[in-house]
Amino acid sequence: MERIVLKGYYGFGNLGDDILMLTSANWLKQSFPDCNLYVATASDTPDYIMPFTNGLVKGILPIAPEPQADLLVHGGGGTFYDYHSGGLTYRLLNRLIGIMGVALFKKGLTHYRQLKGWSYSQDTRRVALGIGVSTFTADSKKYYHKVVELSGLDVILPRDPYSLRILKGMGLPGKLIQSSDLAFLDSYWLPPDLRQDGDGKNIGFVIKNWPSDNSYLQLLKKAAILLQDQGYTVTIYLFEKSHDCYIKTAFKGFGIEEWCPRSRSLTDYLRSLAKNDLLVTSRAHGAIIGAALNIPSLCVGIEPKLHQIAQMFPQSGQYVSTKNSLTDLYSKIMMALQTPISNVKADFTENSRIVWDSLNKLKHLI
Repeated sequence: MERIVLKGYYGFGNLGDDILMLTSANWLKQSFPDCNLYVATASDTPDYIMPFTNGLVKGILPIAPEPQADLLVHGGGGTFYDYHSGGLTYRLLNRLIGIMGVALFKKGLTHYRQLKGWSYSQDTRRVALGIGVSTFTADSKKYYHKVVELSGLDVILPRDPYSLRILKGMGLPGKLIQSSDLAFLDSYWLPPDLRQDGDGKNIGFVIKNWPSDNSYLQLLKKAAILLQDQGYTVTIYLFEKSHDCYIKTAFKGFGIEEWCPRSRSLTDYLRSLAKNDLLVTSRAHGAIIGAALNIPSLCVGIEPKLHQIAQMFPQSGQYVSTKNSLTDLYSKIMMALQTPISNVKADFTENSRIVWDSLNKLKHLI
């Protein structure tokens, strides 16, 4: 492979996606050492990508129109979902796709794009690594674009069994190989010997701004105040500074740790996370990164993805609905604090094995 383009939610300063990018870049360069690796992004400020990947990435490209490549790789993350309504036009369009079938709709759309002069190389191989797929509303604005993108992939490695079921239901032509999240390949991003270093009284809250329903923040804030009153140190972690800036106001008075790849090293931020004995998280990668550090997690169900992530940790993960009471949440936190580190390690190791197996199968296909 001479030219490989890696695409995803990159360049926006999101810790989870930055780790996926770094992991993907390392694996691709290890697998195809002579390749020239580029990152395609919709970000207006992707300047940190090249130094963050330690020079593995040779250049930054716009995400559209599709860049020319021998291999195009979607490097993980959960961008294939939409919980918002788009109106009658999109409801009719999505229904039309259901009637026509994905293959026929894609053929028509491809022909239209060719007439408009938009590039789309039939010779480019396209794969997706560890992607998360969830539901789309009946009138989703994203569905037609996302389903066409998925149907153009030769091989897809879904992140979890739920994503695999949805993909099978779409009737896509590409090969599906069950996988897990790429962040379980911690050797590509986690500094050696950096593991949990708490004292039993530190709890981190990894909180995501969820504008469609931020009412859950009051429940978490009450829990954080209660824990502080009982002698615990509570720290708030923001994995995407620009997206989660509202959290700083909502949790004023608590210690705030923001991820900013332009001014803070990954090692330094992970060292701060490692001080915790538990992560209460409404971000999927809060649980996965925590597990890499041997920290158990409690997933807060602001969206279906959090329940799926909790199921990746059958021995060590806990889940709580946003509809639960403060008493229920506190009880779950106390229960999660008692999780044996050996259980966390076992769950992490099993997910890592699943990813490695899927990547080895992928290499034989490409």
